[in-house]
Amino acid sequence: MEKFVYPGPGIGYSMHNHSDFSDGASSLREMCEAAKKSGLRLFGMSDHWVMPPFESEECNTWRMDPARLDEYVEELLKLRAELEDENFSLKIGLEVDFFFENVDEILANLKKYPLDYMIGSVHYSGTFSVDHDAADWADLSTAERNNICVGYWEKVCGAAA
Repeated sequence: MEKFVYPGPGIGYSMHNHSDFSDGASSLREMCEAAKKSGLRLFGMSDHWVMPPFESEECNTWRMDPARLDEYVEELLKLRAELEDENFSLKIGLEVDFFFENVDEILANLKKYPLDYMIGSVHYSGTFSVDHDAADWADLSTAERNNICVGYWEKVCGAAA
């Protein structure tokens, strides 16, 4: 993994980007070409890669199909070879959801890929999707909401650790 040094606000970097491999609207090619054309010097693709330790149809609406990870990486490697030059660098990343139950398995699997970086994320507290739809929170009691929030922040701390 490469360590990135923060260059200051808006100085030609964009590292949190999603294509139509997950919940973005444009292809990898369209995203990378637009980044280069816009003058970005460093551009990272970081589509959602989520492997919950429970069944979740909901996450299938916004995550990359896990079986397409090879295709995702291969396409980005080709785009890197085609588009990189002295003014543009393409980094291969993923936004990976953190789960205590399978973190070791996830990391072992992802080590097989030439990723430049990962963004740790938490979209679930237990099996509850914290940011899917505000309506999901409406019928919860204050105690239920508090428990979900405590679980969320415990996972954020776990991901950071």
